[in-house]
Amino acid sequence: MRPATACVHAGHRADARTPEVVAPISQSATFLLDDEAYARMLSGRVEEALVYTRIRNPTLDVVQRRLAALEKAESCLVFSSGMAAIHSVTMSLVKSGDRIVAHRELYGSTWDLFVNFLAPLGVETLIVDLDDEKERARALARGAAMVFCESISNPTMSVADLPAIARAAHAAGAKLVVDATFATPILQRPLELGADVVVHSATKYLGGHSDLIGGAACGSARDLRGAFRWLQLGGGCMDPHAAFLLDRGIKTLPLRMRAHAENAQRLAERLAEHPRVR
Repeated sequence: MRPATACVHAGHRADARTPEVVAPISQSATFLLDDEAYARMLSGRVEEALVYTRIRNPTLDVVQRRLAALEKAESCLVFSSGMAAIHSVTMSLVKSGDRIVAHRELYGSTWDLFVNFLAPLGVETLIVDLDDEKERARALARGAAMVFCESISNPTMSVADLPAIARAAHAAGAKLVVDATFATPILQRPLELGADVVVHSATKYLGGHSDLIGGAACGSARDLRGAFRWLQLGGGCMDPHAAFLLDRGIKTLPLRMRAHAENAQRLAERLAEHPRVR
């Protein structure tokens, strides 16, 4: 499916068993603990067991499948906020004594997490210009557990050279995590450019209506397994109603991103022509 089609049809299709054209809200905290759920839990596949909404919920399943399809990812997790997604992914990739190399163009709360919260836990963060080849090489010379950047950055609108950063990160033995909130999978899919995990604040363009707080992380099932444990034990799960709103918002994402791009182009052209703008 093309992205615009996936925004509407990936993740849920009406059929005889689930005839709702719009995926319903499963507003339940708990589910029937049957033999299948027990078997999944006993075999170590807790994330597949439908027993408790903090672990899994049918409404969250729909939006996770839809986002995975858009990002061309094997797996997706949704969270209660974008920072919950960044926190869970980060904590799953680093431990005391590890190093993070992060791009200097960072969302304020992400900077706060890396520099102020993780430092006392023994995690060092180097803030560098990852688009500068020499500076990037110097920062990664001592190795790193995670490289983190935003493309497009919030709010400075910096566009990172993701393929070059991915090559350098992997050569240093690090995982590359990209916050692609501003671009969305309509304009950029970081996994196709070499990233290991892509994160989003779904509060912004994915939701699109300023009526929900949410986050998402997409990547391979293996790379997200640790993030799921942080989601499970940290409790940063998305509410089913927020997941329903996010699923609704994604359906108009291609139309909204096209309008954003057209508006930005017209504004840039007007400013370029204006005699009082240099």
